[in-house]
Amino acid sequence: MCRETTAHNWSDPAPTYSEWLEESLALGSKVDEQQYKLELEYCGGSETSEEEVSLSGKVAPSDTASSQAGRLYKYKRWLGHWSPAYDPIRTETELALHAIYSEDISKCMGNEPIVQALKELMKYEMAMLITEDEDDKSLRAGTGSRGNHDNSLVYSRAAAMVRACQFKIDDSLQPDDIPFCGHATANKIKDIARTGTTEVLEAHRSDQVVNDSSGTPRPDTGGGATKKLFMQLPGVGAKTAKIWFDLGYRSYEDLEEAIDSGDVRSEGGRLPIGFEQAFSLQHRQDLLEALPTSDLQDMQTAVMEALTHATGVEGWKMIVVGGGRRSLPSHDGDFVITHPTRSTEGVVRMLVDRLVEKKKLVSSRQAMCRISEGRMGAHLDHMRQHVLHGTTTNSNNIAVDRFDKVFGMFITQDGKIRRMDLIITPHEEYPFCLLGWTGSKQYLRFLRQHAGNCNMYLNSHRLMRREGQQSCIVPEDGPPLDRSGKPGWPPGWDEKRVVKDEGDIMELLGVPRREPHERNCP
Repeated sequence: MCRETTAHNWSDPAPTYSEWLEESLALGSKVDEQQYKLELEYCGGSETSEEEVSLSGKVAPSDTASSQAGRLYKYKRWLGHWSPAYDPIRTETELALHAIYSEDISKCMGNEPIVQALKELMKYEMAMLITEDEDDKSLRAGTGSRGNHDNSLVYSRAAAMVRACQFKIDDSLQPDDIPFCGHATANKIKDIARTGTTEVLEAHRSDQVVNDSSGTPRPDTGGGATKKLFMQLPGVGAKTAKIWFDLGYRSYEDLEEAIDSGDVRSEGGRLPIGFEQAFSLQHRQDLLEALPTSDLQDMQTAVMEALTHATGVEGWKMIVVGGGRRSLPSHDGDFVITHPTRSTEGVVRMLVDRLVEKKKLVSSRQAMCRISEGRMGAHLDHMRQHVLHGTTTNSNNIAVDRFDKVFGMFITQDGKIRRMDLIITPHEEYPFCLLGWTGSKQYLRFLRQHAGNCNMYLNSHRLMRREGQQSCIVPEDGPPLDRSGKPGWPPGWDEKRVVKDEGDIMELLGVPRREPHERNCP
């Protein structure tokens, strides 16, 4: 158990803080702290607005000129409001978690075309990442080109900042106008605002090699549009997309012709394509179109029947996650499954067998049907050791967890093929799993980086922290840490309260609750 002798209460960080904040909010302006003998300290941070430094997680330098209103007060216009409670915030990451990421609001502001262009740039960069996982659904740390990795994150973060922006962006934008915006990114955003595109984007779209900010060609960037096209197929990652592009293929039709007539461009006269990829190519029309609500309901009905039949237990809970839960169009059905009392051990294999038997899931002999199971044993002990020895990463391995899961191809009542992913979680980890698999990825990067800035560790299983030679699960073993690294309970929390939903996790991290549709960081 963690020691709590040094804990303080976040709801009262200073004896008169509550009164000062209440009067400030009531008056609509900041009341002089000296009236309450109040001192607001600025505690540790991680990023500056320059891309190169913010990616490294270095502590931001002090800004004495703006210390009275807070170093990040310059982003008031971007955020659309300001509160004295924001003054102690020292990192752009934490401030980003006070924004709302809504596609509808972005459209109303007139900024969504810029968001979409930045998203497109991000996807081109991700198409250059060579990973071991050929179903390249998530970006994994430690693989691929570091430069491409950084570039994709820069564009992802920039797209998020533009989507949250509360003013109309034009070609007068300056780097300090929005968080995480260096000069190079600001110039691209201004180009897009002025013309609807940028030189780098047009180069990617035409499969040309892209130059870096110094004008030096990046030889690994050729074929961006074609590689991105190929990677839309389930089971095709950047590695295979690059092989196909290097062999001269430029379309799905090229691939089909190579399969039908025999390919003379590769060794042995055969197209290097696996049966999973060939299945995806054959059924691409079904797999790449938006998933209607009727098909999601079809999936839920079939899976719930299979769960009840396979386990002999009713009461399973199944909820849509991913973009579908965030009110976005989706090409696949992602679901988190749990049960309030029944163990989830061994369920995934029985579930798959039943769905295949009922002809609702394509078997692994015909198409992609990947099962991950048996990795939950002692997973908390592994996490404790990683936290204790400081070998965790908070921001990159977004979708890496130990839950039992299946990634497969569902057969609808109309005979269409749809991608379906099922994640099965123990009930005690359900809120964390739901948060992790709902996303968005960039929102999770912000949330997990903020946890790291507070000397805690967040993943899709738990929130943990280190104290001395112990690793503590929050809130079971003790309170969370605030931005200065001090333990203490947020308002409304004590040692008896447990995490029941995603908002509880956000409260433990000291950031606002956000509904799924407000977390649409691109």
